[in-house]
Amino acid sequence: MTNSINSTFQLGKQTLSYQQQGSGTPLVLIHGMATDHRLWQPQLEAFAASHAVISYDLRGFGTSSRPIEPYTAEDDLAALLDHLKVDSAHILGLSLGSSIATRFALNHPQRCQSLIAAGPVLQGFDDARDFMTGLKQVWGTAKELGLDAAREQWLNLPLFAGLTPSSVYGSLGLQMINDYDGWHWLNRDPETWPEVMPAERLADISCPTLIISGENEMAGLQRAGAFMLAQIPDAKAVFIEAAGHMVNLEQPDLFNQPVVSFLNSV
Repeated sequence: MTNSINSTFQLGKQTLSYQQQGSGTPLVLIHGMATDHRLWQPQLEAFAASHAVISYDLRGFGTSSRPIEPYTAEDDLAALLDHLKVDSAHILGLSLGSSIATRFALNHPQRCQSLIAAGPVLQGFDDARDFMTGLKQVWGTAKELGLDAAREQWLNLPLFAGLTPSSVYGSLGLQMINDYDGWHWLNRDPETWPEVMPAERLADISCPTLIISGENEMAGLQRAGAFMLAQIPDAKAVFIEAAGHMVNLEQPDLFNQPVVSFLNSV
């Protein structure tokens, strides 16, 4: 796979932006809410040493198009792999990205060589109310008080407590959130959801799976990760010390090492 920067491809009436780096077995990196492909900056060099790394901006984020028609993020990923002539890949997602990665493993199993869910968010898991309450409050603030107030509230969620301006990658995380235009907070996303939620289908995941959580993660998301570990056949888990939800930015070395080891074992 050749290297390219800031490439785009047409997806119906929309475009997705993506980057490639390295060579070898493909590895896709999926960012979280209010961020973009830059989330993976601390990982690119380590992962590209042995894999063809694909990072991209989800529809509605970064330089990809804002949604105007029904879609699913997992099918967008399948279309990106088609465009790149990639039959299958390892799939790593953080937060919202982990939810998409899980749906991709369920709906495109033949294309998912392994699943890595970091800071796992699981659709249909009803024991993460602390997480969901915070999200709903931000959406409500955006509608009532505007984007600036919503962004301030977002940054004050426990999810981002580990991002500090004094850290290079903490500063990067804060910069991405400040760059985010808030489209999803102010608009109805036409993405369609599965009829059967992933939380009810985890036993169907057949690929090797690694779940990564920070020891300071929100309690509800820790429970979501534990549920995934118990339900997905032969899943493995790694807990990163001195890290919260944005685990790959907060402790990049401690994050990169087990991911590379897992990929090599697969």
